Amino acid sequence: MDERTIFKSTAFFLLVLGGCGSPPADENAEDFSVYAPLKLTFESPDEAIQTELSRIQSEKGLPQQMQAAEEQLRGADDLTAVFQGGFGSIDEINSLHTRLMRMWPKRDLDFARALPGLNSLLRDQRRPRSLLKDALRSSDSRFRLDFAHGLGTDFQWLKATEVFARMELVQIADAIDRYHPDRGIDPLIVMLRLAHKLDEAPQLIPRLQAVEVRRFALKGVQQLATAPESTEEIRETLLELLNQQLELWPDERKAWKGDRALGMHVYEMVRSGEYLSLLTDDEITDLDARRERFDRALVVTRNIDVDELYYLDTMRQVMEMSAVPFYERNETWNERFTVLDEKRNQPEFPRVAADMMFAAFTTAQQRIARDRSRCDAWRMALQQSLELPVNEAIHQVTGTPLSFDNELGVIRVIGLEPEDRDLNPVLLPAANAPEG
Repeated sequence: MDERTIFKSTAFFLLVLGGCGSPPADENAEDFSVYAPLKLTFESPDEAIQTELSRIQSEKGLPQQMQAAEEQLRGADDLTAVFQGGFGSIDEINSLHTRLMRMWPKRDLDFARALPGLNSLLRDQRRPRSLLKDALRSSDSRFRLDFAHGLGTDFQWLKATEVFARMELVQIADAIDRYHPDRGIDPLIVMLRLAHKLDEAPQLIPRLQAVEVRRFALKGVQQLATAPESTEEIRETLLELLNQQLELWPDERKAWKGDRALGMHVYEMVRSGEYLSLLTDDEITDLDARRERFDRALVVTRNIDVDELYYLDTMRQVMEMSAVPFYERNETWNERFTVLDEKRNQPEFPRVAADMMFAAFTTAQQRIARDRSRCDAWRMALQQSLELPVNEAIHQVTGTPLSFDNELGVIRVIGLEPEDRDLNPVLLPAANAPEG
């Protein structure tokens, strides 16, 4: 898929966010807020649609209702504005991100060789980093979201959160390099606080960014726990911080509620005749090759009530199941989407839901589940190393218990997925660590 003025689908939102990308802003872009009132949706004669609208309205889950809640945030507490302007313009944020990625590739978190250059970059950014830390310390600060513009929402500030988190991890590396791992605790606290603030934002996009930030934080936990100069006291502090994160673990329901508001905004665009504008160039080319472009748009528009009802029913279900482990609820989605695929050639196939709204539906849930299991695994390892009772856990994706392999006196937690092998907990018992 291409990067364009707007994200072309909810799936694109999620897939781009995995790399913390963002489409370029366009001052001449259409004002997508005209779709927020859901005027055409409310005019639908379909009784089932009207029943759903009433139910969602009672939950204060319509785009305009969620926008009104965001507008109550005081300007001084607006973390979105702070991160948008903290490092300067978006061009400057992109430049910082590029420099960080060049010196320290995202999935190669062994940063020892790059540390001198990274420290120089951090010195240049000392003042903006200090401003961002101050904003995060406020108990009233939170990220302000835009529910009025739907797919036209500017999420470029998310790249600044990754830049900031990576810089804090460099601070941890520097503390270890200077033989003072205890000085890495404060940057770790800041990273975890950022993840928590992103968790609290009522939308799926920042919730998934919290997953990325917390992954960096866990790398910090790993570095601090395994540093040659690490102490029992440091491990106790790391365990305390992880316990706090897990005690505050957010209910996914809030994130999906915000995502539903985004989805309803998309359906209003389709009702307004914008279906084709939501497709990528490749999708348009494919339809033109089959001479189906305008026929497809006509069918989708005629079927819009059935399509949106399917979407809203699925979103209601995911919200109801938000507390159910992913490995259990995934069976429900596999069955549901298998049945859906079997109907692909039927006249009332919900094409917007299937091809746009749910293309990355299970991927998003899986990423959140892996995030939780990484935290569980590191808590178990720290507890075992400190000879404390262990909070046993089941991997939220595989359904397999996380377990220990303590061969040769080394504590290993096994059971994380291959994609997380760089974060597999491997520790010596704290009794072997230097005294604090």
